[in-house]
Amino acid sequence: MSGHEGELYGDDLIGMLEVVWGEGFLSPGGPDEVDRVVAGAPIAGARVLDIGCGVGGVDRHLVVAHGAAHVTGIDVEDTVLATARQRAARDGLDDRLEFVRVEPGPLPFDDACFDVVFSKDSCTSPTSTRSLVTCSECWRRAAGSSRRTG
Repeated sequence: MSGHEGELYGDDLIGMLEVVWGEGFLSPGGPDEVDRVVAGAPIAGARVLDIGCGVGGVDRHLVVAHGAAHVTGIDVEDTVLATARQRAARDGLDDRLEFVRVEPGPLPFDDACFDVVFSKDSCTSPTSTRSLVTCSECWRRAAGSSRRTG
């Protein structure tokens, strides 16, 4: 998995970022930042949507440390999703972690099928109007407005 044509994250960049931020994390903060962001949120037993899941470190942490029932991570890059799926299987969590490739815009999920929508970095710096549509689509997929975090 060296990275697909036109993708930002190849194996080399993933490896370098994980040396800095820890396995599964491609940006600052790691599990401590996730804990801070979700503090007080009803994660235990929840169905969570993670926008911009990368290689799945946040998703794994939400399941293992916070008791999420199921986390669906979405991303636009095949390389990071393949890594996330491989690690979920390695850790025996592939029944509670799902990783889906999406394009910016409308999402392939029913309304209110998630209890919590999580995004650490993806919606803070969208690169196009289609990215903004994706972020607003995620809010529509959440079951209740009080359960959005990130």
